[in-house]
Amino acid sequence: MANRKLDMASEENKELLSAVFGAKRVPLPLLGSIKDYREFHRADYPAVEATVKAGVKLREFDFYFEYVLALVQQLEPLWNV
Repeated sequence: MANRKLDMASEENKELLSAVFGAKRVPLPLLGSIKDYREFHRADYPAVEATVKAGVKLREFDFYFEYVLALVQQLEPLWNV
């Protein structure tokens, strides 16, 4: 996301995300509950670490989780209308 400078909060991306969630019949408010599942996702982080190529610097789980939470926060207007 950062390397490609994608803006999740752009109207185009919000429309796309809404369409994808709608097609899969997943309620958008589920995004807001991600914050409640930090430890659940932490348990699978070793599987992520195992897929990273040698020499690639990987940060700790909390860095990535906080990054995702910041992205999700930008999308909050989608379910808090």
